[in-house]
Amino acid sequence: FNSLKKGVAMLDNSATEEVNKVWKQINIIWITLLAMLFIYLGIGLLVSKKIQIGTDKDFIFNLRIALFILSFITIIAIHYIRRAIVLSKIKIKRRVEDIKNPYLVKYLIAMTVALALAESIGIYGVALYSAGKNIIDLFLLIFIALFAMFYYRPKKEDIINIAKKGR
Repeated sequence: FNSLKKGVAMLDNSATEEVNKVWKQINIIWITLLAMLFIYLGIGLLVSKKIQIGTDKDFIFNLRIALFILSFITIIAIHYIRRAIVLSKIKIKRRVEDIKNPYLVKYLIAMTVALALAESIGIYGVALYSAGKNIIDLFLLIFIALFAMFYYRPKKEDIINIAKKGR
């Protein structure tokens, strides 16, 4: 916590304001997407009972394997995608909520994409549960999505380090 205070102290007032704006925005996005996972769980439990999809067991088995593999690939890919966006040479011309530091804007974009990808794993769970009616699949994929969203949660230290880079 002290190193966090020292990091913020090294920034000027406008940079500190930008860090706080990005921190607030990314936390709102993170909390919203976390809440959406619980909404997906509710949707899966309520709506899937009314949906009857006539599929054979081999298709469901193959779909289950494909979606679990895709989930783990997604978790690994998030790291590289997030990094690629932040380190990209793309110049940001538009400001987001008076954030002038292009690295902070890229971080905001990267985290939004990363969290959305993590959340998509929960959608896989709803789709698989709708098709196969195995509640364990729904809970497992929602849990994997929660794990990914907590693992890749926004960290203020990252924002401070990126703000320093953009000075």
